[in-house]
Amino acid sequence: MQSSLFWIVDAFVGTLGPRELRGNPAAVVVLREFPPAAQLQEWANEFNLSETAFVVPLGDGSFDLRWMTPRRRRRCWTRVN
Repeated sequence: MQSSLFWIVDAFVGTLGPRELRGNPAAVVVLREFPPAAQLQEWANEFNLSETAFVVPLGDGSFDLRWMTPRRRRRCWTRVN
């Protein structure tokens, strides 16, 4: 099992006009490489937040990013620069 850094972050915190946004918690996990999707799913289920982002730095300043919910993989797997 690889050791990983993770954070629980609140997205959308602040105000939108007169409305205060309280945030939407999500986990962000930094990995050296992606384990099988079943392992990512298990971790996302353990966090039990609406979204978990798994991030792998690529060394050129970009990142591979995979999103999971507690129940399923999100279709948006992408590379971020």
